[in-house]
Amino acid sequence: TDNGLSQNMVDCILKDSRGFMWFGTWKGLNRFDGYGFEVYKYNPVDSTTINNNFIHDLCEDKFGNIWVATEMGLNVYLYDLNRFGLIDHTLGKKGNTSLTINSLKSDKEGNIWIGWEDGVSIIKPIDKKGHYINISQQLDIQRLNGISVSCFIMDGNQSIWIGSNSG
Repeated sequence: TDNGLSQNMVDCILKDSRGFMWFGTWKGLNRFDGYGFEVYKYNPVDSTTINNNFIHDLCEDKFGNIWVATEMGLNVYLYDLNRFGLIDHTLGKKGNTSLTINSLKSDKEGNIWIGWEDGVSIIKPIDKKGHYINISQQLDIQRLNGISVSCFIMDGNQSIWIGSNSG
């Protein structure tokens, strides 16, 4: 924190394709350019800010935008616009009461896997403006509903492995 990091408790780190380092803390999102930090925090009177300061995970999409999992849902940092967009928190899930996202992963096709407290959603970013298509219903992931997903790992064959409270 002496050098500008918003908090010393870092939950996630991402090096993006532009060379920036991103750090998700319990008190905001931090971007390090090699010299200093820029801190992104929730501002209730500005809809272009991140929606919560408790950052759980980060991933970059094929357009170079940064997807941010927070305690209150999913955001995307739109590089070209230098602002955040809030993604529909339900993503088509029925009965979803949890907004907490534990994990994010981009797969080889550019889809974003979202690990919720109560299941999995998958979206396909379609442009660099943050527009996406929910493809969860196209894949057989309904059997994962109701489990708390803690992480995604991609193996050498580009298969996604899911860690959860059920194994």
